[in-house]
Amino acid sequence: MKKILLIIVSLSVVYATATAQDLKKDIFGVRVGFNLSTATMLYQDSKVTPDSKLGINLGFSYQRLLSTGTPVYFETGLFFSDEGIKIKNERTHITSNLDLMYLKIPLILNYHIAALDNNQAIKPFAGLYLSHGIGGKSKKTGETSINSFSKGMFNTFDFGFKLGTGLAVSKFYFCVTYELGLANISADNETDAKNRNWAFSIGYNF
Repeated sequence: MKKILLIIVSLSVVYATATAQDLKKDIFGVRVGFNLSTATMLYQDSKVTPDSKLGINLGFSYQRLLSTGTPVYFETGLFFSDEGIKIKNERTHITSNLDLMYLKIPLILNYHIAALDNNQAIKPFAGLYLSHGIGGKSKKTGETSINSFSKGMFNTFDFGFKLGTGLAVSKFYFCVTYELGLANISADNETDAKNRNWAFSIGYNF
């Protein structure tokens, strides 16, 4: 029994050492995918339940190895993210389509859990994101559309938590992310709104 345990430990050490030696210090990647975004909303202290909006996300990422002996990476990048919400008033039959386009910077840590052939890895991650609104149109039924970030509409700044997991297969990357906004993005004093977003993406690491 002791010999078996010794063999298992020895193999584990050899594998860990080999994996550590194969870790890249810098990883650059491109990503593209889609969002399912919504928001938690209160209007005059009454809860509003908006519908989700489908949008795209795309950008590039950069990962930096923090320790040569442990597969922990700091990850950042720059992304375009098309988000927003749709609100239907069943009483008045008025629909509001609110489109919010952001530039996003992730600030996260991820951990690479390598498979036995070291060609695949599961990469759970968690951290923060920072967003700046750059455009988008808001429109109510029967009215002219206006800029979503015009005065009295939405604030341009947003930030929040970001967590999820990725799967790397060779140089290809698949990812599911959830973002929980912490900032009130509404510029209307009677409304409190915070972003919620599911993001699904594929990519390629260089």
